[in-house]
Amino acid sequence: ECRLTSAAMDMIGEIGEDTVDFRSTYDGEGSEPIALPALLPNLLVNGVSGIAVGMATNMAPHNLGEVYEAIKLVMTKRRPKPTIEELMAVLPAPDFPSGGVIIDEGLRDAYLTGRGSIRVRARAEVGQVSARKQGIEITELPYLVGPERVIAKIKELMLAGRLSGIADVKNLTDRHHGLRIQVECKTGVNPHAVLTELFRLTPLEETFAINNVVLVDGEPRTLGLHDLCQAYVDHRLDVVVRRSRFRLGKARDRLHIVEGFLVALDAI
Repeated sequence: ECRLTSAAMDMIGEIGEDTVDFRSTYDGEGSEPIALPALLPNLLVNGVSGIAVGMATNMAPHNLGEVYEAIKLVMTKRRPKPTIEELMAVLPAPDFPSGGVIIDEGLRDAYLTGRGSIRVRARAEVGQVSARKQGIEITELPYLVGPERVIAKIKELMLAGRLSGIADVKNLTDRHHGLRIQVECKTGVNPHAVLTELFRLTPLEETFAINNVVLVDGEPRTLGLHDLCQAYVDHRLDVVVRRSRFRLGKARDRLHIVEGFLVALDAI
């Protein structure tokens, strides 16, 4: 038997073990569910990244409320189906937990075809960092980029002489103010020019490749935004139908027992 978490067993109990399809595990010594009934569109909300034999997937996380609106639009507007512009009006872009600014260049193609790339920049502001010096304050970073990596790269470039306009860089991150990286510029240096160089040379600007490869009926396919929403709707419909059939079967079994009791009482 496969070992499942208590949450997974609760989901199977809700829909009924008889209605969840099982298959053999990789070693053939046990069994595991082919798919679990999911309440949320986890692929779209949480994102996923993985590598398999000859293929890979890399999906961006999204805001739950925006995903809800996109799925609602797919369900209510069926003929003709919503265009990519209509879908992006309610789900405009990924929502990375680390923040950042998305440079929208290939996002439409990525949502349309399931494959593309976008650039994500750190959120930075130029201002006074001391009485005499200007600098740059960074409050958000691209997805999966940590402050230590950014500071290490900046110091490496400073030592190499490729960022001569920077006097110092500090990590002022704390739990009260959140992420905060302060870059202090030298006197007389234009901080906007320094920021442009930082975007070009450091992880303050990263490319996120979108590759929506998912399994549909056991077959790997690359899906756009509309097809991802439709696949979730189809899955939820299958879950509701299977759950209803399971509950109907339980009710019929109970009815059979009650009818037997009535026959027995009548014969006493």
